[in-house]
Amino acid sequence: MGYVEKDFLMRYFNQLGVVIAKLLGLKEQGKFHEANQVIENSLLDFGLKMPEVYLNIDHVELLSKLKTTNELNDGQIKILAELLFQKGEVERAQSNSEVDKQYYSRALILLEYLTDTEKVYSFERGQRIDWIKSYIDN
Repeated sequence: MGYVEKDFLMRYFNQLGVVIAKLLGLKEQGKFHEANQVIENSLLDFGLKMPEVYLNIDHVELLSKLKTTNELNDGQIKILAELLFQKGEVERAQSNSEVDKQYYSRALILLEYLTDTEKVYSFERGQRIDWIKSYIDN
């Protein structure tokens, strides 16, 4: 990975941090419509698609479809996993238990892929994977 690509990814992840902070504030205030709007705008800003598109892809085929079409690089997969997780969080806060599990399951697939392919273990990611599995199973 070249310097320009690393710099580009660092700016993406810094921007993602700002988005997550904004989402936390909106969720705490109960502004779920605004939180969903931030997620949708962020997906588009990062070159991704609307959240519903990822629900329309069978969860078993999600990763293979994204990787075989070269639609996303690993940096975008990290961002997508985070935003799908946040979408699940917004849905859970609104007691949409069936919808939130769909978003969490998509995020889980991507997080497990990242865990399998990255050379450095992320304790935080591991905890998130465990939490999602536990939540989905209940």
